[in-house]
Amino acid sequence: MITIKGSKNKLEGLFKQIDLYQDLLELIKEEKQFLEEKKDTTELKEKQREVRDEIKKIDLEYDFDQSEKLSLISKNNIDKLNKFKPLLKELYELEQKTKKLAVNS
Repeated sequence: MITIKGSKNKLEGLFKQIDLYQDLLELIKEEKQFLEEKKDTTELKEKQREVRDEIKKIDLEYDFDQSEKLSLISKNNIDKLNKFKPLLKELYELEQKTKKLAVNS
């Protein structure tokens, strides 16, 4: 069971992750643009890897699992949390488009 203090700390961790996912989305948008312009994406991929590593560190630091994240989102009517699922969906869709571009480049 999550205590109020534990829940608050986990919310802070989730907020950090949301910010990192937003950063990742921007990097992938930039990568897609680079691919369309036939530019090198090596540096962008490295930055993406660093952001993904930070996201994973937060998972480990706060001992998160997916069900717990969903529970926190559903129990807290906070605008930033409500945007998390659509953000992940947009990120996934953009990653798929970018992968197709990379294959065709």
